Amino acid sequence: ALDGQHKFFRFRIPTASYGDAHLFSMAAELLNPGDVVIVVSNSGKLPELLHATEAALAAGADVIAIAPHQSPLARLASVCLAVNHTEDNATFLSMISRILQLLLIDILAVGLSMDAGVSPSESRAREASRLSHLLISHLDS
Repeated sequence: ALDGQHKFFRFRIPTASYGDAHLFSMAAELLNPGDVVIVVSNSGKLPELLHATEAALAAGADVIAIAPHQSPLARLASVCLAVNHTEDNATFLSMISRILQLLLIDILAVGLSMDAGVSPSESRAREASRLSHLLISHLDS
């Protein structure tokens, strides 16, 4: 999360990273529609994190979860970027999970950098094209 905070801030996007669930919940209540929260979790099951995510959604923010795809957090979030791996994350912090989380944050940052300088109408056209492709790909699965 801290790596993402630094990357997004370099794009002049106001960012904050909270490691404390209480602060995360308080900050989530201050969000507005149009705000985006990226929640990074190894298990996607921590009750405090789920409560903070619910607060962000109730405030109208969108939530991107970087978590296991069948976790409660993944089901709660607006969008889930699934991090599924075979290491046991119940007994230690998985190195594979950390690398996958960093990779997804880097992908988001690259996507932002590629979209920079594109006019709003062109950006909407690209998004519509991308969404139609996603819908088609989901039909094929």
